[in-house]
Amino acid sequence: MRSIDRRDRHNLKNGGAKWGLMEWGAPIDAPPFDSVYQPAREAGFVPKMLSEDALRQYCDEGYCIVQGFPPEMLTPLRLAADRAITRSRRGEWPNSRMCRGQTGEPIPGRNPDDIWGVSNLLHPDLQEPAFAEYMASPHVLDVVADILLIPQSERTAALELQLVNMLCEPRDQDHDLAWHRDSFVGGDATQSGYCDPPLPEEKMQLEGRNFGRDFGTQWNAALYDDACLYVVPRSHRRLRTSREKEVCQLLYDEPERRGCVHMAGEKCVRLKQGEAVYFNSYLIHRGIYTRAAPRASIHACMGRAAGRDSLGDSDYMASKEFVQALPARLQPLAMNRYADHLTAGWEGGGGGAAKL
Repeated sequence: MRSIDRRDRHNLKNGGAKWGLMEWGAPIDAPPFDSVYQPAREAGFVPKMLSEDALRQYCDEGYCIVQGFPPEMLTPLRLAADRAITRSRRGEWPNSRMCRGQTGEPIPGRNPDDIWGVSNLLHPDLQEPAFAEYMASPHVLDVVADILLIPQSERTAALELQLVNMLCEPRDQDHDLAWHRDSFVGGDATQSGYCDPPLPEEKMQLEGRNFGRDFGTQWNAALYDDACLYVVPRSHRRLRTSREKEVCQLLYDEPERRGCVHMAGEKCVRLKQGEAVYFNSYLIHRGIYTRAAPRASIHACMGRAAGRDSLGDSDYMASKEFVQALPARLQPLAMNRYADHLTAGWEGGGGGAAKL
C-alpha cells in the first residue's frame, strides 16, 4: 500500500496557495440542496418519479433508494438475466466481467475465468429485449431526469443512452472490488493518478459534478435481494481523508487485498428485489460479490446528451438497425449519443431529431 508521499505534501502546499487551504477530508464547494432545487422549481422543473425527500437525500448523502421497475417486469427480467449469465459462464458471451485484477491480471487463489458481471445487455446479439424495455420505462428515464433536474418538456432531447450491464454472484469464490470513485478510474490503469488525483484536481472534479451540476447518474436495480454495495455517505461532497487515499490505492497496488479493508463510516446498501439505488459516481464505494446468495442486479448509467467523438466499447449502438429495434422512447437517446455517426445519409438532423 502506498502511503502519503512527497508528491502529496507538495500538492497540499501548492494547492493551498492556488485553491485556498486544503486538507485531507476537507469539504468542497458543493451547493446545498435548497439553493439548487428551489430555483429549478421556480424555472418550471417538476419531479415526476422522485419525492423532494429522495432528491434531498441524493444531494446530501450521495444516493437514494427507489422502486426500480414495475412489478410486472420482474419475471421477464429475471429470465433474461438468467440466460445472459448462463451464456457468460459457458464462455458463449464475450462481454463478461471476470474475477481478475483491474488490468486483467489473475488474482492469486481465484479462478480467472469466473465472472461477476455481464456487459452490453442491449447488444443485438444477446437477443434479450427485456433489458431495453426496462431502460425505456419511467422508472429509469424519469428517475434519471428527476435527479438531473431536467424539465419534462426537455427530457427526450437532454438525455443520452449509456452503458447497461449486469452484476451477478461468482460461482467459485467470493470476489471483492476495491474502494473507489468511479469517475476517477479509467484510462491507463498503470498510472495511479487515475484513482489518486492531486488534491486540486480532486477538488475541481468534485465541485464540477455535484448536485445540479452533474452530467449523469448510475444505479443498481436488484432482481433479487442485494446487499453487495457499500458506500461512504457524503464522501462525494468532500476530499478523501488520508486513510481513504491509502485504501483506494489497493485498486492497483495490491489486487489480492482489494476490497477487504473496511472504511470509516461505510454503509451497506440493502436492496429488496425490485428496488434500485441511484448514486453519484464520485461517492466512494465498493462491491462485495459473495457466492452465498443469487445475484442479478442491473448496473447502468445515463446522463446528459453530450455527443461522442469516438465509439468505444458501445459501437454497436451507432447503427440505424440498432436504434430502430429499440423501444420508441429510447430511440432518441441513442441518437443523442451517436448523432454524428447515425445521421449520415438519414433524413433529419442530430441530437435526437433524425426521423427514424
